[in-house]
Amino acid sequence: YYSALELSNILKNKLFRIIYNLIVSDNFLGSWTGLVFTGYGEKEIYPSCLPIKIGEVFDNKIRYIVDKDNITIIGDEINAAIRPFAQRDVIDTILSGIDGNLENTIYESFESFLSKFLSLIKGEVDKEDLKVKIGKIDIKELIKIFAKKFQTTKREKHIFPLMSSISSLSKEDLAELAESLIYLTYLKRRMSFSEESVGGPIDVAIITKGDGFVWIKRKHYFSKELNQDFIYKYLKE
Repeated sequence: YYSALELSNILKNKLFRIIYNLIVSDNFLGSWTGLVFTGYGEKEIYPSCLPIKIGEVFDNKIRYIVDKDNITIIGDEINAAIRPFAQRDVIDTILSGIDGNLENTIYESFESFLSKFLSLIKGEVDKEDLKVKIGKIDIKELIKIFAKKFQTTKREKHIFPLMSSISSLSKEDLAELAESLIYLTYLKRRMSFSEESVGGPIDVAIITKGDGFVWIKRKHYFSKELNQDFIYKYLKE
């Protein structure tokens, strides 16, 4: 025999508040998908990129948040940018100059090395007061300093020069670059025997202020060579 759980009004209000805060927060209860809006506004001189994450539906309203970390507005301060989405590990490696998993391994290995190094020093020291001072050394703080220096070097030696060279590329070269980055992602998936969720014909388009949206490469669900009548009719219309 089961009876309904009786809750006080105070407890009910607290539960309702927890649920409400969860719904209006930036956390999704399940899986989510994304939309990326990019291009020019009527009054914009430079392009911008606005990615949005879309999640569940509550009360016939879609939950969505703006992906603030990937918003890009080209201007005087930022003259070039590359924003990968979905399976972005390969592109992130190319942009940052190092694989993210490898970078984390470096931090973990360095922390382990410092711990062992300090432990060995303590074992060789006879004075107790000196051992206490060595034991008080904050390894976490040293790791933060190391990581900060590592990130600064990565930006100055790799990311900034890369973005500087990209900003001077022509439209055609930018389109080829975008296609090549996607193909490299597909190639890595294929070589590492991972799930090949990236690949196949790649759609490439260029958006400019003067010409608008222009297809560079576009796949069809049928062979164009076998459907010349359709192509002629489509172009005529």
